[in-house]
Amino acid sequence: MPPVRQIVLLLVASIASANGDEDPIEPELAKGTCLSLKEEFRRLNEHLDQNTNSLRSENWAKSRNMEHQIAAIKAAVDHVRTHSERMRRNNQQLPTPSGPKSELERQMQVVIASLRLLSSDLDSIKQNLSSISQTSNEIKTQLEVGSAINAVFSGPQSAAVPSSCLDIKKSNPTATSSVYLIQNKETKTPFYAYCNMEYQGGGWMAIQNRFTGEQDFYRDWQDYRVGFGNIAGEHWLGLERVHQLTGSEIHELLIELVDVNNAKTHARYSHFSLGSELEGYAMKVLGSFKGDAGDSLSYHAGMKFSTRDKDQDSWTEGSCAQTHGGAWWYKSCDRSNLNGRYLPGEQPEQFMYQPMYWETIGGPKTGLLVSRMFIRPRQ
Repeated sequence: MPPVRQIVLLLVASIASANGDEDPIEPELAKGTCLSLKEEFRRLNEHLDQNTNSLRSENWAKSRNMEHQIAAIKAAVDHVRTHSERMRRNNQQLPTPSGPKSELERQMQVVIASLRLLSSDLDSIKQNLSSISQTSNEIKTQLEVGSAINAVFSGPQSAAVPSSCLDIKKSNPTATSSVYLIQNKETKTPFYAYCNMEYQGGGWMAIQNRFTGEQDFYRDWQDYRVGFGNIAGEHWLGLERVHQLTGSEIHELLIELVDVNNAKTHARYSHFSLGSELEGYAMKVLGSFKGDAGDSLSYHAGMKFSTRDKDQDSWTEGSCAQTHGGAWWYKSCDRSNLNGRYLPGEQPEQFMYQPMYWETIGGPKTGLLVSRMFIRPRQ
């Protein structure tokens, strides 16, 4: 890796850290960090381009000035040669004490003045050469910085970075479940994601992971848009990221559920796609169901995503997100609430619909112990 690119990457990490990203594997999950960082580097890149062009113009002007100086030197040398030849011829004659001697002195003065001019122009050329060398180095450095910025933020997708967890599984069948760097053509910049390489054939990317209750999922729209939590632990990948992934390629959805008795079940949907933010991140596509958990998601198909501060459900009497303490593709209101409150086991009547629940597993009063949502490009 070139030194300049290392500096750029270190700068990215330091800025992300300054914005409050405590976990080094998820720099893009802090609010607005990715967008603001990318915009700042875009402005820097434009400034570098302008400065580089200015330095090039300055070098061109100095080069033209050197051409004129060299021409002047050539003329001075010719002038010295001419006068020297004339002096040589005069010396061969027998001069009188007056005229020729005075002429000889005058010609000597001309030669001396020409030599001084030549020396001055040579000093000027040395200064210009030194200045051109310095500005050329500046141009080279700025081009390296610009190239490094483009490579980090807007360069073409590197062949070394896989585009999905499934790609990793295909290229390395023995790969283990872990956090990997992913770069899909639609996401433009690399991001970290947790890949499950064992469950249901492997190659699944986690978009939601809840198993301890340490992460608060009762959050605002912006948090759900960009994502939050620890990629290696409890987290939400982000609606925008999921839209970019599922909007450009057909994906399937897998939901893994575990109840308080540690009974593991799953729900799998053949097709899954989210709309854009302008479309409210609506669940535009939800395919056929199979699995042993029962189907408690098809009721929500086609609905927009709602949070406590952005009500997009079809319940006219209130906000499902606020009443049920979560964020989901609420209709009026829900038959599942996997981003609800972490309340494992059976709950009192007043907490109905608020737990992280799946209707076909215990109903709306029974909270689950584990909920994990995965996506994978359809094979």
